Amino acid sequence: MTGRYRIAFNRMALTGKLPQGDRRWAEFNDSFDNLTLTPTEIADHIYRGYAFTTWHDGRRSLANFICGQHVAIDMDTGDSRSALDTLAAHPWVRMYASMAYTTPSHTPDAPRARVVFLLDQFVESADAYTQIALFLMAQFDNPDQACKDASRFFYGSRGCDLIMPDNVLPLAHLRRLYAVDARRNGRRRNGRAVQPSDQGGAAVISLQAERQKRAAALVENTPDELSRAVAALGKIGPYDVDYNTWIGIIHAMRDTFGAPALPAVEAWAQGKPGEVRREWERRKRGGGKQMQVGTIHYIANGGRRG
Repeated sequence: MTGRYRIAFNRMALTGKLPQGDRRWAEFNDSFDNLTLTPTEIADHIYRGYAFTTWHDGRRSLANFICGQHVAIDMDTGDSRSALDTLAAHPWVRMYASMAYTTPSHTPDAPRARVVFLLDQFVESADAYTQIALFLMAQFDNPDQACKDASRFFYGSRGCDLIMPDNVLPLAHLRRLYAVDARRNGRRRNGRAVQPSDQGGAAVISLQAERQKRAAALVENTPDELSRAVAALGKIGPYDVDYNTWIGIIHAMRDTFGAPALPAVEAWAQGKPGEVRREWERRKRGGGKQMQVGTIHYIANGGRRG
């Protein structure tokens, strides 16, 4: 795997976790540097004990989130499910993970490990990042639920055991996997992402507030009818719809509003570089019925007219 990836590392090399109340916390929280590194450089930083997180503008917080290009999954069950050998054989690790390593809390009797996925492009929406993390978490048996936080930091692990399957996960491929999984397992429910640990459907994370904020940002300086459609887009998670619907939305916006809608559609779609524009320029194939803008409003309203 080649390429460089956006990731922030702390300047403090630690031998373990910082205890609560440690006076170094203030310095630690202000010491993350936004970097662009190769997978080997990332693994080296982790092995030397440097904590990492997503890119931020200033102190690490959701309000300061810039983008993320990795997702880390913590396995803290303390049994064979969290053993590095078990994870090395996991199909999602073998096919899509970039690295996995034993964390500072790991012991031979109570194994703990972390799986790190590197994405082929960075994600600029904290909402979209959360949806990606939730989907990846759903592929593992009882991961730490806090991993979905777009501003979460993860400790490095000095002298850890580390494996490098050396993969990169393409977002376009992830979207297709998400759509297949949603059809099979019903994890997509009207703009709400189900927690992976939720076997009975009880634990649900609402993403509406984040989407409303994104809608308001997209609507600014947009003509009325287009403004309404863009506001509706802001209520729809690009990873909450299957791939054909995602394409249909792009084409509906193009056919109704033309070029003025393209910037808003690109901002919404979270596509691979050039993917949205290629789909925008693609002509309709086959004789199927084309999606209309009214369907976008219908989806945004949770399947209700109005």
